[in-house]
Amino acid sequence: TSDSITGPVAASYQVTITDNVSGCTDEKEVKIPGYPMVIANFAPNPLECTSSLEPEITMIDQSTGANQGIWTFGDGSSNTYIPGRHYAHEYADTGTYTVTLVISNDAGCSDSLSKTVCVFQDIRFILPTAFTPNNDGLNDVFRPTIEGIASLEMKIFNRWGELIFLTSDTQSGWDGTAHGKPVPQGVYVYLINYVPMTQDPSFPFERRGTILVTY
Repeated sequence: TSDSITGPVAASYQVTITDNVSGCTDEKEVKIPGYPMVIANFAPNPLECTSSLEPEITMIDQSTGANQGIWTFGDGSSNTYIPGRHYAHEYADTGTYTVTLVISNDAGCSDSLSKTVCVFQDIRFILPTAFTPNNDGLNDVFRPTIEGIASLEMKIFNRWGELIFLTSDTQSGWDGTAHGKPVPQGVYVYLINYVPMTQDPSFPFERRGTILVTY
């Protein structure tokens, strides 16, 4: 009168069916299938953020108990999960992304795990060695091009160490004047303190050099 049995999984049972009227019997071996526990796990490599110069992050599979699933990489792309296969994914833009792995087995048991990865803009400096602030519309301003920073402070000094220009505006530059007047032709010192996007702002980096003013 019962069509089910309960017992430990991954074990076989001998089932005997008896007709109470005729006494006839039939036997059959049945097995309750068993599956290992499904545990989703993976490790991004590199573990920390990676730069825009090397925007590829490898997802190292450390999952157990599953034979199917899907990866989603947080940028709209996805890939089929294959047990034990590592996936190298290249991000097209900087930012923070949530990588999610969802896996399951033939019994429908499933597990998932999400981890955050990020791609930061690598620091790039383009620093001219000279400029001509003569108002001809060409190379009139000393303006460093710096990518991948959160903030900066740029100072310009004359040959006697006097501060003649100061800015914290990444879009601003020195027009070759001091106290409202054009500076004499010659060599001037710049000092740039900057904070990368991934760096503690309490510990800025420094870059210094010289710039030639000519007319």
